[in-house]
Amino acid sequence: MNAKSFALAAGVTLGALGFGSAAQAACCVAYDYNDAKQNTNQIISQLSERINAMQLAIIEAMRLGTGQLSGNSKEQIGAQSNMANVNDDRRVVGNIEMARFNAIKGAASGASSCNVMTGARAGSALGASAASLSAALSSDTTAWDLGSNDQMPSSQGRDIAIQKRLSRHCALYSNQDDVRSGLCSSAAGSDMQNASIDVGKSLFYNQAGSESTSLGSQRVEAAKTFLINAIAPNPQGGMLPKEATSASGREKAAQRQASAARLSIASNTVSDILAKRTAMPNSEVQGWAQSLASQISGYNANYSEGVSWHDWMDVRASGWYRNANWGVAMNNSYEQAIKDGVMIQSFQAYLAWETYKLIERQNLMLATMLSIQTESSRNIAPAATTIR
Repeated sequence: MNAKSFALAAGVTLGALGFGSAAQAACCVAYDYNDAKQNTNQIISQLSERINAMQLAIIEAMRLGTGQLSGNSKEQIGAQSNMANVNDDRRVVGNIEMARFNAIKGAASGASSCNVMTGARAGSALGASAASLSAALSSDTTAWDLGSNDQMPSSQGRDIAIQKRLSRHCALYSNQDDVRSGLCSSAAGSDMQNASIDVGKSLFYNQAGSESTSLGSQRVEAAKTFLINAIAPNPQGGMLPKEATSASGREKAAQRQASAARLSIASNTVSDILAKRTAMPNSEVQGWAQSLASQISGYNANYSEGVSWHDWMDVRASGWYRNANWGVAMNNSYEQAIKDGVMIQSFQAYLAWETYKLIERQNLMLATMLSIQTESSRNIAPAATTIR
């Protein structure tokens, strides 16, 4: 084969090869099933991954959301529980305060409150008046005994003092025996006969049908006369002018003072009893006592002339167990019962103090009696008194 033929053959062959590659390339560009399937699988794979990622994200979000919701619910429940506890505590404190308020209200407005408070003021007023009157009566008795008051008959001597005492008895308190004996010209009214010598008609007088122990003006005068008859019936009388300048006169004066001092113990005791039973006019106290007495079962009293300290004590003490209104109030209200219990204890404390004062008087009397007995054992005779 010559060169020309070889070249031609080579060109044909290369041309044929070139035509075949171009045709094949044109076919692949137009549609390639294998390449499309690969692309589809890749898209599906990527989409699946994204869907899976989204599902995981949703699941995680739901899980986290559920956990957050549970936490929020727990916090809310805890807060509600704390608020409930606080409200319970407030209700408990409120109930306690309300009970305390009701107790104070019940104590301040109970059946016996105003009555007892008014009675306390009454007791203070009556106690002060009784103490003042007792001191005055005791002083008058000492003056009567010593004859130191020129307005008293004892200042003129024992005989005149005794005569005046008997004259007063005849004028106000005489009885039929006094008339028969010739002591008195006429008898007094039956209600006042022997009132100067009978403690039941004078110092410890009680009106018939009444529990009141207050003494009106007429009974007070009878009690004063009884005091003189019982305590100082034979006064020493006054000493003569310049009588105490001598040694015997000074000894007599010393004996008179000792006798008067001892007599004053007895007179002060009786004076205190009389003062505490003397009716003291006071409209507020009289209204209080009459109101309280009317509530006490079977307690009849008339305080028209006044109320004595003794009656004040009696009506107060009787009210705690004989006053039906107070008893009902105490049974229906524990506040009232507690308050009345405290008041009763306070009243008992006051009674204990009054009892102590009585014990003091008793001790003084016993000491004086012992002193008199000791002095008698020394054979010291009292000096004779002067009779003018």
